[in-house]
Amino acid sequence: MTFDDSEKLSGQYRTRVRRKRIILLTVAIGFVLFRILSCHEKTTVCGPSTLLPSDDYNRYNNRIFTCIRVVDGDTVDINVPDPNSRRPRAHTRIRLWGIDTPELPHGGRKEMYFAQQATEFARKLLAGKPIRLELIDGKTRGYYGRLLAYIWLPDGRLFNRLVIEQGYGYADYRFRHPRRKEFLGLEKKAREELKGLWKNVTPDDLPHWYRASKLKYFWEMRKLKNHRKTRSGSSASRWPSYFFFHGGVDGRYALNSSISFSSYAPAYSSFRNFSIPSSRNRFHESSSCPGLMG
Repeated sequence: MTFDDSEKLSGQYRTRVRRKRIILLTVAIGFVLFRILSCHEKTTVCGPSTLLPSDDYNRYNNRIFTCIRVVDGDTVDINVPDPNSRRPRAHTRIRLWGIDTPELPHGGRKEMYFAQQATEFARKLLAGKPIRLELIDGKTRGYYGRLLAYIWLPDGRLFNRLVIEQGYGYADYRFRHPRRKEFLGLEKKAREELKGLWKNVTPDDLPHWYRASKLKYFWEMRKLKNHRKTRSGSSASRWPSYFFFHGGVDGRYALNSSISFSSYAPAYSSFRNFSIPSSRNRFHESSSCPGLMG
């Protein structure tokens, strides 16, 4: 074999190796892309791969149906079959957009705090009532194949909004939707006013996806509010009991010596500018507040 022949064979070998590498690289890239798309389907609100979102949108959006069953605070059934469900159903199951309410016991899981109240609230407003669905085009199904929707009541109120406003559920910040920012604001207001579950919920009661660290300031403020409320409800903290006055021979008022003045310093600072009533109207009912003497 001459030098030219060996050089030719060597070139053919390198070409074959290069082709094999290109094929293997193409297969590897295809596999990675497939895995990425599969994970994306599982972590977003897209439906099964065989489902055409436009079918759901045209079938359900802005249409009125009857709620035939309330599963829990954020899941209901309506009176039409669901041809796009993973399992054939005589009804369509709706999962409310943008909210998450405490779960009732199922599948071996324990009942979550405030689950009964949230479910009863949904039954009161939805069960047996005509409801109008609002869908988001392109995002009509959840991971479990349920239809995602906003629910409008016959009186024009948005049920999803009411759940957050009145403290029966949480604003689900995991998924983006047109009312996400609004719902987060409503939840913040409900927390500040201690509505519904926010009055007594604990970090252990929160859903698994809700980071308790986000509410560090809330836990502290709620404890302070409850403390103030307890104090305001006791006789030791109301205005008539802050000060115990008696009249002396010189016509002055003085603090009862049995009370520590330092504990009532804030009250003193609020009332120190009041004038001292004269001896003539000292005990008159029209006197707004007795004065303080140094």
